[in-house]
Amino acid sequence: MKSTFYLIVLSYFLFLISCNSKPKESNSNEILYSMEGKSSDGLQRMRSSRTEESIVWNGKNYHYVISCEPNDSLPKIKDESGDVFVDNIVTLSIKRNNNESFFDKTFIKQSFASVLDEKFLSYAMLEGMVFDKVTDEGVNFAASVSYPRSDLFVPVIITISSNGKMTIRKEVSLEENISSNLME
Repeated sequence: MKSTFYLIVLSYFLFLISCNSKPKESNSNEILYSMEGKSSDGLQRMRSSRTEESIVWNGKNYHYVISCEPNDSLPKIKDESGDVFVDNIVTLSIKRNNNESFFDKTFIKQSFASVLDEKFLSYAMLEGMVFDKVTDEGVNFAASVSYPRSDLFVPVIITISSNGKMTIRKEVSLEENISSNLME
C-alpha cells in the first residue's frame, strides 16, 4: 500500500514538473529573457530579441522597435561562480506613422550610470527593455540592469518626451520607498 502511495505522489510531482517546463508564450509587452548557454568560447550569451508595436500618443500613431543583442565588444561580466557573460546592447527606435524617425538610440549598461551605483554596474548586465506606458510626460520604457542569472535587478525608466528628449530615472522599489520614509 505504501509503495502505491509513493508511486502516485512521484507521478504527481513528475506531472507538475513537466507542466512547468513548457515554454511560456509572450505578448508584445513581455520579453522572456533566457541564456543560450555556454558557447564554444566558454562565454554565456542571452538570446537576441526583437519587439515591435504600434502605439497612439497625443492622438498620433507611433511605431517602436526594441532589439536586444549580445555584444562581444563590451566588457565581459563574471559572476560569483566564475561564469563569464557577454553584455547586451539595446536599440530603441520610434517612428511616426509616416515612417519618419522620431527617436533612435542604442543603450549599454553605462547609459544608466547617472542613476545606478558604479559597483553594481561593474557586476551587472543590461538585460533588456520593454514598453511601459504612455503618460503626460511622454512614452515610458523600462530597462532592466541585473546580475546575470539572478533576481537582483534594478529597473530604470526611460521617458521620451514629445520633443524627442530623453530622461532616465531609477524606478524606486516599494522596499526603498518604505525604508526611506522610515528614516525621515
